[in-house]
Amino acid sequence: MPLSTGIFTLKSAADLLGKLESDFAQLQANPTDPYVCFNFFVTAEHMPEWYYEGDAKRAGQFRRRYALLRVCSQLANGAKHFETLDKRHASIGGTNHTEVVTITFSPGSRQPPQRSSRPAFVMGLEEPEFAEMGGIIVTADELAARLITFWGAQLKVPPPWPLDPVSAAPQTE
Repeated sequence: MPLSTGIFTLKSAADLLGKLESDFAQLQANPTDPYVCFNFFVTAEHMPEWYYEGDAKRAGQFRRRYALLRVCSQLANGAKHFETLDKRHASIGGTNHTEVVTITFSPGSRQPPQRSSRPAFVMGLEEPEFAEMGGIIVTADELAARLITFWGAQLKVPPPWPLDPVSAAPQTE
């Protein structure tokens, strides 16, 4: 069933992506603000329903197809229900607020390695998500950036019908 009215001026998946991009700008400015993270990931969780114009079955199938969307779903639903580690979801093994440390080496330089750190919300991924996403830990702002890229590419193609692995593949992730 198509979305007939949307909400306010949000009428399409492209409109909701605009909201998501606005939320992402706020998240980049303050990646450890729980209100901003909540807003971003709950919005991102509902992109499949808007993409499939309210068809919850197809949206659910699409969401389950991609590790990125499964992780987002667990994070968003966990936040909404005060429990990230819900047994209905198996993409995230744990979450934490910590310091992410980066060490930069300059090959051929006599300078010592440079160390920097920043506060971050992090998620430990379970094996299937780790294998698909290429890392065992992802920060909230990194996950958000991947979602923006995914949906920006995905909205350039019509929703696949019927849903199959070839036509459901996004351009990039």
